Amino acid sequence: MRLVQVTAPEGQGPFVAQLALQHGVSSVSVHEVFAHGPNVLRDVIELQTSTPIANAFVESLQAARFYDPAEYSITVRDARTILIGGDEVAAITKPLPTPALDLIQELWQFTHITGGLVARVFIAALILATGIQTDQVLTMVAGLLFLPMLPGLMAMTVGMWRREPGLFRQGAAMLTLTTLLMVAAGALIGLISDQPPVFQGYSLPIPGVVLSMLIGVAGASAMADDSGRRELIGLAAASQMALVPVWLGIALVNGYPIPDDAPERVGSFFLNGAAIILASLLTYGVLYIQRHSEPAESSELAERLN
Repeated sequence: MRLVQVTAPEGQGPFVAQLALQHGVSSVSVHEVFAHGPNVLRDVIELQTSTPIANAFVESLQAARFYDPAEYSITVRDARTILIGGDEVAAITKPLPTPALDLIQELWQFTHITGGLVARVFIAALILATGIQTDQVLTMVAGLLFLPMLPGLMAMTVGMWRREPGLFRQGAAMLTLTTLLMVAAGALIGLISDQPPVFQGYSLPIPGVVLSMLIGVAGASAMADDSGRRELIGLAAASQMALVPVWLGIALVNGYPIPDDAPERVGSFFLNGAAIILASLLTYGVLYIQRHSEPAESSELAERLN
């Protein structure tokens, strides 16, 4: 469920409200406010609706000919409960798909490079490296739970899908830093230990790519769904990719003979990442199929505005 607020230039509130009504919103409020700073009057449009209708309305508004991003602002918020007379609970609680703006904002937030991110990744990679060194599966799982591989991959995916180069670069930078920190953590554990890692359960390239594509579909679907749960999907994505850089860090300083399948292991890291991005990109394309043309009535409104 979503609460949507649109701030528009003076006099354009009724046109935005009409567009919302065309998409099935049952009631729209429009009121006038004075914006201090620019010292102008603005129309504020507020509505309460289901998640998919909010997504369709926001997409149509952004595609409308009268929409100017320099003059409009859009705020989309979650709602715990909405009770509107005449609306059925089943209709207003539909969870899929969430507004694309939600995805973009969330991924920007999760991929900012901060001291907290560096600390979490490095500590998690140390735990994972300890599990690899001693073949303790529970220790490895504990480390994988806190490795944020999925947000970086999803940021790159959504950046390509929505043509947001800044978000793509942010996801790539975060993923690169995370990988380097994992190599460093593995090297530190390798320096401390005097034995080669015991764990050898690395996935083969082809099965790994297939599994990564399934993870990409599940990850994209969960992020676009209000009722989705992403924690275990994030664990699956990390398990497909995080083992390799941690193992590589151990191998670089440990001094034990490099196995014959080392090139396949390193190659699988990039193949699995590409598979997750490709599968999630296709999933978003299917979930957010939109006709970005305006309804006939909306076009008439645009003509009247002009």
